Amino acid sequence: VLVGDGDMLVEDVVYLLTQGLGMTVNPDDQGKEDLQVLGDDGNPQVFVEVKGTTRGVKREHVNQADSHRERADLPSEFPTVLIVNTHTKNARSIQEKDQPVASEQVVHAAKMHVLILRTLDLLALLVLVEGGKCSKADVLTLMTKTVGWAQVTADQITVHAD
Repeated sequence: VLVGDGDMLVEDVVYLLTQGLGMTVNPDDQGKEDLQVLGDDGNPQVFVEVKGTTRGVKREHVNQADSHRERADLPSEFPTVLIVNTHTKNARSIQEKDQPVASEQVVHAAKMHVLILRTLDLLALLVLVEGGKCSKADVLTLMTKTVGWAQVTADQITVHAD
């Protein structure tokens, strides 16, 4: 999940969400690299767009998440998470990969009702859950109620919305 893109990245994200975080996921991406986190009733709770990029998060990634949500006939307020594997080719270490999301993308994501999670943040969420600092229900609440960027470390979740 830290090095891939395309279909392999989607598969890795699905594995992390299902096996690591215990979520039920509909991985039917219909060629758009998106999936849905399902609730106990089998209905979609969160729409997820997965991207890999050699750079950081771009406006077009947020726009694609919004556009794919719209094409799925979901309202603009429907919880949508953009999971991005950033700096896939040029980072030689985790420290180089751990670059903040640009503030203009955070503001745009908040305006578009999208939550950005880098794959680093997703892995850190798993660490928080496994360490008992955060529950699986807390992760779902984060995904359904938060917009902007959730920066996650092994100690805390910091939400940036402006």
